Parts: sequence; structure tokens; C-alpha cells
Amino acid sequence: MYGVIYATAEKEESFKEAVKSSDSIEWKRIKRFLAVLERNIPMLEQILEHKGCKILADLHECYLHYMSVEKGAEFTLPDLPKNVRVGPLDERHLQTVCDNWSHYDLEYRPVVANDIKFGPAVGVFVKNDIATGGEEELASMVMRTEYGGIGVLQTVPAHRMKGYAKIAFAHIIKQLGQKGFMPFGTALTWNESSLRLFDKFGFDKLVVTVSFILIAVKD
Repeated sequence: MYGVIYATAEKEESFKEAVKSSDSIEWKRIKRFLAVLERNIPMLEQILEHKGCKILADLHECYLHYMSVEKGAEFTLPDLPKNVRVGPLDERHLQTVCDNWSHYDLEYRPVVANDIKFGPAVGVFVKNDIATGGEEELASMVMRTEYGGIGVLQTVPAHRMKGYAKIAFAHIIKQLGQKGFMPFGTALTWNESSLRLFDKFGFDKLVVTVSFILIAVKD
């Protein structure tokens, strides 16, 4: 199980007490929390302590970037090279996504499968020349992840540095906006290339960080 925690500052204490007193959540099945605001981490620690769980040492600290629905819906798409098309991912592409995602672990496979199933999940497909069979292959990919943010933006090694990730990114921004979803996503604080991409595409950035937090049952 994977958790997302949202609480406004003025409701934090009420939220904390309600969660601590509830038995509706199977806390000891949760593996990680996604995009937790910096100010909510102490509250989460208190809740986990009460429920017999703990935060593991390795917090993945990120900046969160966002764009209005309207801006996303009107986003200008780049021109495509003649041998390239953009289309949805499906279950046939699951293994390629998992093989190329640097943060992947085996327990996450069903989550990725559902991200692809429920989407939107975008692929950039390249048709090889006739000399190599003329077959089409998935070159770059991105999807709306389980917490609603844009994620898993990856390019197959043979197709890197060709602009395909930017094509995929642009298309999912527009699709989310047109569906009425706010385009947003995170980048690790040290990932300069991802930070530049969000900036180049006109995203705003929260002034505080968010963290992806791994948790475990206390010994």
C-alpha cells in the first residue's frame, strides 16, 4: 500500500487526532508516503509512532512544480519528426517502463500497471528505417502516477538526447489540462536536468520541499 497525506495548517491537529484514533487504515501494510509537505513530516512521524511504524532514514526530498489547468489545456505541442508518433501506453509496454525507470522496485510493478491502465500514460514511438525492419519501438514515456502527479519520465538509452522526453512531457501536460487535472510533478532537489525541464515548460514551484518517505513496522 502507498499513502498520500494532505492536511491544511489550521486543521493539522484535528487531522492528526482523527487519524490516530481511526482503525480504517492498515498502517502496517503501507510501504511509502508520496509528496509529503515538509511541514507535515513531524505530524506523520507522530502518527506512525502511535501506529507502531517508523520512517526509514532515506527521505527523498523534492521540489514540487505545478501549472494551472487552463495553462495546461492550452499548452503548445512541439512538431514531431516524420518517423515519430505519440500515443497511449498499454499493458504491452509495462516491462519497458519498469526496465527503464531508475526508482523501480518489484513491489511497485502492480502500481505502474495501474498507472498505465487508468492513465493518462503517454509514449513516444519511433519507427525504425526499413534497413532495420521498419518496426516501431517505444522510445520515451511518462504517465500520471498514483498520487496524481506527472512521473516516470524516462527515455530508452538508445534514444536519449533526441528530444523525445520533452515531446512526451508536453503531451501529458496538455492531456491533463484538457481533462481538467492540474499538471504537477516532483523532481529531486539535486536533479538539475529535471528541474530545468520544469522551469523551461513554465511550471511554478512551491517554496517548500516535499518528500517521498519509506516506512516500516517498528522492531
